[in-house]
Amino acid sequence: MKRFALCLIAVLCLSLITLERRVEARESWTSVRSENFTLVGNASEREIRTVAVRLEQYHSLLARFFNQQGLVQTVPTTVIVFKNDEAFKPFSPLYQGRLTDVAGYFQPGHDLNYIAISAERKGDDSYATIFHELVHLFVDGNL
Repeated sequence: MKRFALCLIAVLCLSLITLERRVEARESWTSVRSENFTLVGNASEREIRTVAVRLEQYHSLLARFFNQQGLVQTVPTTVIVFKNDEAFKPFSPLYQGRLTDVAGYFQPGHDLNYIAISAERKGDDSYATIFHELVHLFVDGNL
């Protein structure tokens, strides 16, 4: 009986190893590189480029404010642009164990900074937190 069970397990394992399954992506992800940011996302390329333009405009504004030709970024920043709030939800930050209702957030790091944003919210409020955190980032790196 034990020998039969072991043979059955071996056959099942071999079947799983040799079974060829085709896995298809449910959605496509796009990557866009701007002068100061790398952007990736499951939003449309047009929406990702719109986010890139907004961030580059703000970067330029900060450079003018600090009266510099360009701003030094100590580490690169990757922006993840989710197509809607539903796609963004699993990555939303928690506050006291509950999901927060934010359109985006900034996560600094030693080697790489991240910005996560939902493309569904198009108003200025969706960028307010990110712009605020970018000020801190650029002040730390340039002053």
